[in-house]
Amino acid sequence: MNDDTQDNGMTEIALALAMGFFSLMILTLISMGAGVQSPTDAQAPATLALQRALSEGASPGTAPTAPDLILFHHQGRYLGADMKPTNPAQAIARARAGNPATRIILAVDPDLSFGATLKARDGLPDPDGLVVTAYSNEWRQRLRQGGIE
Repeated sequence: MNDDTQDNGMTEIALALAMGFFSLMILTLISMGAGVQSPTDAQAPATLALQRALSEGASPGTAPTAPDLILFHHQGRYLGADMKPTNPAQAIARARAGNPATRIILAVDPDLSFGATLKARDGLPDPDGLVVTAYSNEWRQRLRQGGIE
């Protein structure tokens, strides 16, 4: 009996699996770069700074654009982009009054548990129609500097 054929078969299977995983990795890398838009010069500088800060580490499709409303959830409170406490229902109603297609982006602490994130999301009207993302370290520092943390 020759065991070389069994070893060759296992080698072939391992090679096929490696090629499959490599193909999936390439497809994932390509798809992560698709659809990312660069900010236009027509947007306000504050909006561009907010986009850069929020999109650091954000997945494609969650980076804010000009008509988006950004809310922060921090220590059980909702804050506007100006870092002041806000009533999220009123802020969303005002934002969507001018443009019904306005996306609502909820930025949460990256260390927040999954359950607490879902609770923060459920505290907003129309929780299924919003984007949840983690805010960056830059925003965490701004919260600390503003005396919020």
